[in-house]
Amino acid sequence: MMEPENTGEADPQQERIGTLAKAIEILETVVMSEQPITASAVSGQLGFAKPTTHRIVSNLREFGLLSREAGQNPGLVEGERLIRLAIAVLQSSMRHGHRHAILEDLTRVTGESCCLGVMTGGRVVTVDAAESSAQLALRVQVGRPFPLHCTALGKTYLGLMRDSLRRRYLGNRLLRRYTANTLADNDALRLELERIRARGGVAIDNQEFVEGAVCLSVPVFSGDGKVIAALSLAAPEARWSVNTIESHLPRLKNAASQLAESLEAPAFDSEVNRAVGDPVRRMVPG
Repeated sequence: MMEPENTGEADPQQERIGTLAKAIEILETVVMSEQPITASAVSGQLGFAKPTTHRIVSNLREFGLLSREAGQNPGLVEGERLIRLAIAVLQSSMRHGHRHAILEDLTRVTGESCCLGVMTGGRVVTVDAAESSAQLALRVQVGRPFPLHCTALGKTYLGLMRDSLRRRYLGNRLLRRYTANTLADNDALRLELERIRARGGVAIDNQEFVEGAVCLSVPVFSGDGKVIAALSLAAPEARWSVNTIESHLPRLKNAASQLAESLEAPAFDSEVNRAVGDPVRRMVPG
């Protein structure tokens, strides 16, 4: 049998597939990097020609899938469009099946609203929620970003963050005061975060973000001890005081354990890392 003659001409379809495959590998390399990474470093890791890497990176930046971080350690990070897409994927995966049912069960048992959040870009973003049916209840907007320093979800992340990353976060921004209770002083916040770390990530928002709202948060861990999400309960201060809020802590921890088991399956941990990176790595001032 005669083999087809090799004319040396590239197949346009194969070229497009090859370029797409390289773009996906570049995105994964940037997302999985613990620090902003240069295009040259990406090229070296993947073994791609530098001109090819720089051309694809330029296109990815043009489409908002990658961005360049400014500052002392410039390099490539996730673009806003990629982050929005990633969060939309996480929200979609959470709305269906067992994961969302865990939140609904928690709300039914406690009578209060609950939400699950992940951290990206120096903020915590809710990816799923179950709202209380009570007439007086807190409403949770899924997909909304929240600050870290004055929310229970955010303080859970900050409390368990490596010291070097926490110093970078606290050193890079002014802490906005949202209410009279907001810890807008760095030293006071550091003490609060040490208490949270000592309690394994249990955090309380005592009307620090919204007046009249009290929240309790715990971490959701992966099998190797990473914080892959945070789970919180929120209620009006008229029903919860800071002295009684922790009566729901055992139920909240139980729900977090159930979520951890669910999220470990081929795995939400992988989804988060591929989508928005290690949730407690880069702190981008916002």
